Amino acid sequence: MNDSARQKLGLRLAGLLVLNLVMLTAAYAVIEQVNPAIMRKIGHRLARYASIMGVRAKVVESTTIEDAIQRASLPEHENLPAAATSELTPALPRDEKYVEWTRSHGDASSSRYSSLTQINRDNVGNLQVAWTYHSQDGKANIQCNPVIAEGIMYAPTAGNYMVAVNAETGREIWRFKPSGQPAARGLIYWPGNSVLGPRVYFTSGDFLFALDAKTGSPAAGFGRSGKIPSGGVVAPAIYQNVIVVANWNLVLGYDIATGKQLWEFAVFQKAPSFWDDPDRGGNVWGGIAMDTQRGVAFISTGSPHPNFIGFDHVGQNEYANSVIALDAKSGRKLWSFQEIRHDIWDLDIPASPNLVTVTHDGKRIDAYIRQDG
Repeated sequence: MNDSARQKLGLRLAGLLVLNLVMLTAAYAVIEQVNPAIMRKIGHRLARYASIMGVRAKVVESTTIEDAIQRASLPEHENLPAAATSELTPALPRDEKYVEWTRSHGDASSSRYSSLTQINRDNVGNLQVAWTYHSQDGKANIQCNPVIAEGIMYAPTAGNYMVAVNAETGREIWRFKPSGQPAARGLIYWPGNSVLGPRVYFTSGDFLFALDAKTGSPAAGFGRSGKIPSGGVVAPAIYQNVIVVANWNLVLGYDIATGKQLWEFAVFQKAPSFWDDPDRGGNVWGGIAMDTQRGVAFISTGSPHPNFIGFDHVGQNEYANSVIALDAKSGRKLWSFQEIRHDIWDLDIPASPNLVTVTHDGKRIDAYIRQDG
């Protein structure tokens, strides 16, 4: 290629670059008007990638990026000594009967256990279909474990409805259409108290919904028309008058009757500036378990974002890939245990904690079991 050809090619490339910049600027202007959150995320990503190429941007200076040399000097794993028996938590007597299934995965502790004995290993092979329920509103993958209370099954449908079905006959009792996908990975039934009747709670889209369990109508007095702003996908957990909701990487406690926010716990510190991505990972999509005797909520978290690359992981990621124990009344952190520090392989804790009672050295001990799904 001679000098003249090189010059023409250079001019064409420069023209294309200018045209792309104009189009990108116009697109930014449109996105900023329609969805500022997307605009912020795009700007955040551009600044991060620019920093990799040696172009420093002001939005990066307010954060702490992982140091590759420091990371390489860390040991691959750490051996933790087992606690002495005297340091373990003595078991409390339990009064659960395990005959209802009031929360996805069974109960507050995610026990996945039922004490019913009518169906057992001797006769399970003789079971026949009693009924089949068709929602007739679409086709989709449903990842929610239904709940059953007082002879009624509550579950989401493929068409994004919440329904109540007679558990003996399969007859639909009511259905409710919320915004978004209801109870993507769980819901909870609350039996009510001396003032309020039973309710069903679940997240859908950007809201936490409370429905009258008998009629399917939005619960009177809860937020506005039975819903409050609060996202997430896993089943909430309840302790006394507090319902704990995992809103991705922000865990919140609300008054169970009114929906008033009582506290919040941020898995990661909030984004330091407008341009920083608010979703920095550590999301609670595995689940929650609640110790209803001690008032402790156990939270499983995922890895920092983005997955599979560490240069964009700001700070220490202290609560990512962790189990966090929170005081259900105040949201105060009691303790946390991190399985992987500065995870770059997307090794989330993918299931809700399981609270169990075991016998150790002849003593009954209350413990937490970490599950892989």
